Amino acid sequence: REEEAAATRGGDGGADPMESLVKPILARHGAGCEWEDVAFPAADASLPASAHGAKWQRARQLCLAPVVFGRSSKAADADAIDPSDISQGALGTCYFLSALSVAATRPQLIRSCFVTTEPNEAGCYCVRLFRDGRPRHILVDDQLPAHGHGRPLFAASKQRDELWVSLLEKAYAKLFSSYAAIEGGHVDEALVDLTGGVGGENLSLAEEGRDPDRLWSRLTGFVHAGYLLGAGSPAGTDTDVSAEGIVQGHAYSCLRVAEEEGHRLLQLRNPWGRT
Repeated sequence: REEEAAATRGGDGGADPMESLVKPILARHGAGCEWEDVAFPAADASLPASAHGAKWQRARQLCLAPVVFGRSSKAADADAIDPSDISQGALGTCYFLSALSVAATRPQLIRSCFVTTEPNEAGCYCVRLFRDGRPRHILVDDQLPAHGHGRPLFAASKQRDELWVSLLEKAYAKLFSSYAAIEGGHVDEALVDLTGGVGGENLSLAEEGRDPDRLWSRLTGFVHAGYLLGAGSPAGTDTDVSAEGIVQGHAYSCLRVAEEEGHRLLQLRNPWGRT
């Protein structure tokens, strides 16, 4: 079928993805006849072995009133895209969610990932990511692996009706063929896949930390240049936590670099959504 082929190739051509990919599906599907992405089926083949047997549910079953981007919980005029809304689920994608958190500090970076910015009765969404520097427009349906109590099994927004976190993770999984394929990775590479930017520098604290003044100068220089920053802790298991509260073998977002009253501070965010 034509729509099956479109969903499989992901729409990497120069045509308007809304016209060439989304609208043909919306014309054929609607309430009572929702679109199912056969190229990335709601089945065990799309899941890691640890999640086999999971129940898949539509957004309308998981949310009272599904929206791609919800209203901000902070202020009426604030942007609804907030790094603190991202919560990791039962999938090892802390690096990807850390990249999402960093990108969410500049909400337009997240908004630009979505061709489909409003919910539709077909349950069809188009997301733009990058692979090897090339934009890829990826179609996904709104079926998500879920817990028995009606919440997404994998990444989700803390704003219950908001879909952008879950849809981006699902599109990323489809880009690499399955949810299992995106377990484990690096924040910098995920940022490139999200934004199409060029990969930057990796700093080793074990080496750079020998000269704290130089390290701080480089970090503040990155911030002033507008770079997006992420962080990773030394190898270990997520049950190992340092005296400073840093989970080992884990990825973090670096949301802020600042000096206050002589103290040099980094604001890090754990994608588990609690710290």
